[in-house]
Amino acid sequence: MVQLGGCGPRAVDCTDPSAKVTEVGEHTLSCEQVAYVETWVELLSGRSLRPAVSDDLQKAVVASFSADPVDTLARVERMRLGAGDLRIQTGLESAETRSRALFSESREGSILPGEEARGILKTSAKLWTVHASDGLALSEIDIEGWLLYASLCHEVQGGRPLRVSVGDRVALYSGVKERFEEGDTSERIALVGMGVFWIGVRERWKAAPYETQQAWIKAAPLPPPMTATTLGYLDTIVQGDVAAHSRELHGLLGPLRIHAP
Repeated sequence: MVQLGGCGPRAVDCTDPSAKVTEVGEHTLSCEQVAYVETWVELLSGRSLRPAVSDDLQKAVVASFSADPVDTLARVERMRLGAGDLRIQTGLESAETRSRALFSESREGSILPGEEARGILKTSAKLWTVHASDGLALSEIDIEGWLLYASLCHEVQGGRPLRVSVGDRVALYSGVKERFEEGDTSERIALVGMGVFWIGVRERWKAAPYETQQAWIKAAPLPPPMTATTLGYLDTIVQGDVAAHSRELHGLLGPLRIHAP
């Protein structure tokens, strides 16, 4: 059920994707077209939209369509094609594509329909920083991916899963942000190459034969076994060869695709 509030609240049954949400003259906006916008935002955010946020995005699309149906439908089609490309690509290629799209959508001239829709994406993605020269963006799920990755590294070295306090989490986020801003292009792409793939990484790791797991352990530039704090271990990972970390993980467990919420 799509809840929309264009000219007063109403409900549209979207059991049938072709169902009409609204129309302007000869132009029609369907449930399927609204869903393309949601999918685009979810792919770039790396997470599903909460129902209330989904409602707000739907209303923003309807408002844009009511103001300029031709332009809005053209934007929706570009989002449909962009989401299709992201789902086809794998590995660090798709990581770079997503990061560049997130960078573009966070600025004027994006293909999302209007400032309100751009604001919803920024809030959903929780953008931490961008690199204007490279046209790349770093979001919350990218940073979270390195926490999960460091925990995996710690476990294969005989340690326990890492637990991060609220206070340490702030320091962790700041450290990855700084690494992104100060690294080179390949390092920035590596840093956005973890979080959005993690469901696939977890599944592939559990299903991987012992030989594959051992091959990764030998190839990855793991830090020496440490008794340092969780934050210290995480910092050693992030300040190390992040490009090699991402490359070896994707190379041995791939091809990995961005998780589609």
